[in-house]
Amino acid sequence: MHTSPLRELWRRHLMLWLLLGIDAVLIVLYAIYGLSDLLTNPRFGLIEDWSYGESFNYLKELSIAGLLVFMAFRRRSYAYLVWATVFAYLLADDATQIHERMGEVLAGALGFVAVNSWRAVDFGELLWFGVSGVAMFSGIFYGYRIGGRAEREMATTLGLLLLALAFFGVVLDMPFGTSGLVDKVLGAAEDGGEMMVLSVILWQVSRRARGVWSAGDVLSHDAGVDTDRPDARGRVRPAAVAGDLDTGRRTV
Repeated sequence: MHTSPLRELWRRHLMLWLLLGIDAVLIVLYAIYGLSDLLTNPRFGLIEDWSYGESFNYLKELSIAGLLVFMAFRRRSYAYLVWATVFAYLLADDATQIHERMGEVLAGALGFVAVNSWRAVDFGELLWFGVSGVAMFSGIFYGYRIGGRAEREMATTLGLLLLALAFFGVVLDMPFGTSGLVDKVLGAAEDGGEMMVLSVILWQVSRRARGVWSAGDVLSHDAGVDTDRPDARGRVRPAAVAGDLDTGRRTV
């Protein structure tokens, strides 16, 4: 029976639509909370830590890190383990305010002073973002260099999404000297953008993990990998696995 393109698109991306749908509901509830008196519980706010929206993000980050750990040990891949560490750190940072605490430490230790709308701690946070960013991308780059085709495809996808996450979580979090409604809009754009990017990341990682689970150490064709590449004995094997046989690939 013929299936319409829209129905097929819905079926194949059902998890993504559900995640984005929950994000949209939480953003709408935040708008109602911020612009009216219908909702008064501060947990409806996206800006507050451990709000409903932030808690949903914590769950996504935990799921992403867990799936990447599964993939790392299932495929004995250092690259996936690095990515798992990255998202574990992001979870710890969001839940315990690591960059805020380190920003205060660095600002005090280095004697930063306030400039216009920028507090001393803002400069400390920016320095911490730079240091932690260099550390993360160094590990990611090393994993990319020694990984096979599957790891490199995943690194490219997650790398672009991580840059999008940094835009919403770092750039929009910087002080712009605004106040009132503009601050609320920027806060909603920051946290709402983070929510949606994390939803896309979770969807991407879950597709890959599902392929690994259903096909052993092999990524499925549904994960976007060509399955017509023969191995050294002439047997057809998924290109993701053949790519992992590249010289120089290291495992955990």
